[in-house]
Amino acid sequence: MKIGLSVSKCISEMALGNVDPGSVEKIIARTSVRSKADLEWLVKKYREEHWKGVEERAESLFWQLWAEDKIYQPRIHEHWLPSNENGIWVNSEDEIVRIPSDAAMF
Repeated sequence: MKIGLSVSKCISEMALGNVDPGSVEKIIARTSVRSKADLEWLVKKYREEHWKGVEERAESLFWQLWAEDKIYQPRIHEHWLPSNENGIWVNSEDEIVRIPSDAAMF
């Protein structure tokens, strides 16, 4: 199973058919979204900036993963975010480079 390190990029890869959503354990987000309004704003932003051409499929995948608790936001409780300098997919959490984060940031 794959672990994603960027919500926008990983969902884009799935929506484009490059990655099977069934092979994704979870996505560890670099966000710290706390309210429904902020979450809707984020999805709108991703549709406009990252998911061009696959907006409907990408948004559907996002809400599916969100409902299944497969999008994790460590900035909220653990105050770190994943580095994706070496790529957006890893095979285990041991491969994740954790960057300290200011949890108050969006």
